[in-house]
Formats: sequence, structure tokens, C-alpha cells
Amino acid sequence: MFLGMLGAYLLGNVYIFIRGWQGISALLPLFHCSKGISVGVKILFTLVVWGSAASLFIALFSRDAALPAWLQGGMYNIGSIWLVFILYMVLALLAVDILRIFIWHQPLREFGFVAAFAFTYGVLLYGYINYRNPKVEEVDIALGCGEVSGDDGNLSGREDLSGRKKLRIVAISDLHLGFATQKKHLQRYVEKINSLSPDIILIAGDLIDNSIKPVEQQRMQEELGMLRAPGGIYMVPGNHEYISGIADVEAFLQKTPVVLLRDSVVMHPCGIAIAGRDDRSNRGRLSVEELLGKVAVAGGVDEVGEGDVAVKAGEGDVADEGDVAVKAGRVAETGEVGQSGEADDIPVILLDHQPYEIAHKDSLGIALQFSGHTHRGQVWPMSILVDRMYEQSHGWRKWNNSHVIVSSGLSLWGPPFRIGTDSDMWVINLTF
Repeated sequence: MFLGMLGAYLLGNVYIFIRGWQGISALLPLFHCSKGISVGVKILFTLVVWGSAASLFIALFSRDAALPAWLQGGMYNIGSIWLVFILYMVLALLAVDILRIFIWHQPLREFGFVAAFAFTYGVLLYGYINYRNPKVEEVDIALGCGEVSGDDGNLSGREDLSGRKKLRIVAISDLHLGFATQKKHLQRYVEKINSLSPDIILIAGDLIDNSIKPVEQQRMQEELGMLRAPGGIYMVPGNHEYISGIADVEAFLQKTPVVLLRDSVVMHPCGIAIAGRDDRSNRGRLSVEELLGKVAVAGGVDEVGEGDVAVKAGEGDVADEGDVAVKAGRVAETGEVGQSGEADDIPVILLDHQPYEIAHKDSLGIALQFSGHTHRGQVWPMSILVDRMYEQSHGWRKWNNSHVIVSSGLSLWGPPFRIGTDSDMWVINLTF
């Protein structure tokens, strides 16, 4: 598949180069350019096309090299923009060439490339503006699990007049922090998330893009430290955390209030269990059944026993290993399987980066699943392909037993465009 995509990318560049050369050769005489200027323009065109085509691959393969950040970032951004430019430029030029078959072709021969370029520029401008203005999707979910009681001094979980708990969750995925999504962009996201007044924040993976280096260079932990959720901030790894180096990501997250869940469960004091599944990149990760085996009786765990890992209780507080996790919940070590009660006794929120096997998970009675990863293809027509690849490629859907939300991503990988798709963050008003 990769070789096929690489071949298509190469053919697209060759097609654009040939049609662009033809267009320049037809236009230059109209401006009475000297031979020297004509040669210079063609050399510049050649360098732009093939330099842009190669820049993304150079940036990706040199992400851990000791190169200046501005150089790596510049190559990455130019190359990723070029990916989508190629897609729409090829479609526009094919439309021009088809028109040339049926109508007078001389103006199209001279100005067809310019017209295709203008069309592509307009589409990309729209896509960039759409990407930079993510939608806030809000959904009200009432779980039919009856009343669940938590600690008297729980971190969050307000009761309504009927005695049922209400929890406001802001759920996001796929920020892809790095060369493309920079600190200034993260600052806007953090401000927007905080303005939604969440009790809990959930992150369904791919917080980091392709390397931890630009994230640390820009000290993005400072912005992540500004997130405010009294009930805590919980995250699972995505495939890009493994691309970036999972150990490096774990070390980075220790500087933030974000709790990383890898095949572990938080018995949250508000009366829910948050089950965080490791990414498919870890071939030895637990099955969903094994992960649900960690779900204990509602009410949290007051003390951290041997072999457990304490979690941060919001506002940046840390309960060290062996200390009392003052109403902070609990995270079990990867690989620990055990059960102190039935999973049916408490609502389970499953965080799983990649939305596979949804029907199977639904059969296990999970209350709510939140995933990301798909980006819904980011741009049309890739969205059509992605819609066919997944049982649920985006949005909210009530299955037989589970509510499933698949985010299209707050940010995205590579090209900064949303064409036919939307960036999103989810507000989940949970009643249980």
C-alpha cells in the first residue's frame, strides 16, 4: 500500500511538472521575456516542484537529526502543504485537460495551468481557515445504569434533583504537537478548552506528532500545565506517541498534569471508571476483556498498594508511588489483571485511540467509548475512503449498549487543511 501511494505521489508530481512546463513555455512569449529570463523561470520552477516534493520526506527521516528547528520545521510544513496541493492540482489539471478535448483548446493551453493553480489556491485557503476554526460538538448522554454513589468529597460529579450524577467532560484527540501545531496554536486550544469549564478532560492519543524534540524546544508543557479540570486530565497513547518514542513521551508528560493510561484503569471518585487502552502499536497490549478485568467497585481507592502507580489529582498535584492517593483514583501497572468487583457495577469510559472492533466492545457493555485517529481522512476525497475503512469513522453514535464518539481530531497530521471534514472537540454532558 505504501509503495502504491508513493508511486501515485511521484506520478502526480511528474504530471504537474510536465503541465507546468508546458504552461510556462506557452505564457513566457506573451510577456516578451528574454531567453535568459525564460531559462531562469524554468530552473526556478523545477527547483520549487522537486524541492517541495522531497522536503516532507527529508524532514521525516531527519526528525531526530541535529538540524536547526527552523530548517526542519520549514521542510515539514512545505512538504505537508505540497501533499494536498498535489492532490487538488492534479484534479484541477485533469478537469482542464478533459475540457480541452471538447472545446477550443488554445486559451486552455496558455492559461489552463494558471486557472488550475488559482482554483487550488482557493480550495486550500478555505481548507486552512476551516482547520483553524474547530467545531465544538456537544452531546448529552444519560446512562441507564441507575444511581451510582461516590465519595462525599469527590473531585467532580454534581447531582441533579433526582440524585443522579452529572459530569461535564471535554474530550479531544490528535493534537499532533510539533512543527505544524506549535505552542501558539496550543495556547488557543487550551484557552478554548478551559472556557468550556470541564470537570474532566480526556485525550484519545496522538498528543505528539512525529518527534518530541520540537515540543520540548517550545516548552509546550507550560501550556499543557494551564489546562484546568478539577477531576483530572487523562490520556492514552496513540500511534504517534510510539513514532515519537513512547519513553520520551512518558518523560515529557511527567512535567504536565496529564495522566497517561497504558492498559490501566482509574477508579474515579465521582463514580466512574476510566479505562485507558494502550495503542495497537504495542502488540502485547491487553485485550479489552483483560482491561475490563481491572475495573473495581465504584468509590475509588484510598491507598496505593505495592505495584500500583498513583495518579495526579488535577491542578498538577502528584501522589507519589507508595503514598496515599488522596481521592486521586488509581492507575494499575500495565499487565496487572485483577478484579475487586463486577464491571457492571460502575459506568466504564473506554479510551482507545484507534476505533477498531467497536461492535465487539459494544457487546461487553462499555458505557462510553472515545477514540480518534481517523481524522476522517482530513480532506476530500480521502474522507470517502476512511468512511469505508472503519465501522464508525467520526461523530457520535449510540450502539446497542455503548455510546461511541470518534473525534475527527482537534488538529491534524501534516497538511494544515480541512476540506470536506472538520476539526472538533467534544463536550459530553454525562448523566449517570
